[in-house]
Amino acid sequence: MDEALADKTATTYQRYYNKFSEFCEKLKLCPKGKGSAHSVELWVAELSKCGLTYGTVQSHLSAVRHVSKREGLDIDMQSDKIQLALKGLKRKTIHAPKKHAVSLSELALLQSKADVLPAHTSLMFRIMVSLAFFGFLRPSEYCITTEDHHLKFGDIKLAKSGKSCYLRLKSYKHSVKPVIIKIMGSWSKSDNVVSLLRTYLDRNSHQCKTAPLFNISVARFRSMLCRVAAEAGLKSLVTPHCFRHGGATWASKQGWSTARIQAHGRWRSSAYTSYVNSY
Repeated sequence: MDEALADKTATTYQRYYNKFSEFCEKLKLCPKGKGSAHSVELWVAELSKCGLTYGTVQSHLSAVRHVSKREGLDIDMQSDKIQLALKGLKRKTIHAPKKHAVSLSELALLQSKADVLPAHTSLMFRIMVSLAFFGFLRPSEYCITTEDHHLKFGDIKLAKSGKSCYLRLKSYKHSVKPVIIKIMGSWSKSDNVVSLLRTYLDRNSHQCKTAPLFNISVARFRSMLCRVAAEAGLKSLVTPHCFRHGGATWASKQGWSTARIQAHGRWRSSAYTSYVNSY
């Protein structure tokens, strides 16, 4: 399998492919040879019946494509029936309710209401939401999870000018290749994320480079976020992933190019479009 795939993605792909194989065996279909396109067509129809979205079905097909190549199978994924089914799923997904995209003003409001939390936690919270927003970060990249994608103290670098900071993600959801994310302090209209980060690093100068930047789980951060959002009086449901949506939407409104948004958010395809919402 592609060496650039992260362990979790590789495991997920293998699980999806195993489901495809079991489906073929159940219907006495051969996943290779002349019946390959027919097998995938029926598989897409089955996934659609299960209520899976366009993006999730695409992930299943990517799994079949990757694993089949590794096993020397040649499976046709471009039949007219498959493409027609995918188009139908895409239309359904487009009209499905989108996750709320946090706006820049909502970000500032959340930061201003963070004082409802203890002092140290308040500072940490303000930095976390800022980095998540301007770095288009997934929750697993700034909170501790079993995947070990989260930022560590050694992954942060402040520019000498004091105007920007750099985040180094050694691995992330779909890749084990490191990437550098640059964030400018001038992007924020309220708390300057670079200044906040400098204060936070100074207070935690005793921490080793391999220690988590934020020693907090997604569940705990979600609880803190709910508390602050309630204090801020936000009507929309705000979850940890809403900042990635908000950051991508903000960048689009700022006139960022497609290539820049994709690179900043580590998107390899047009999947980023589902993250760009209207406020």
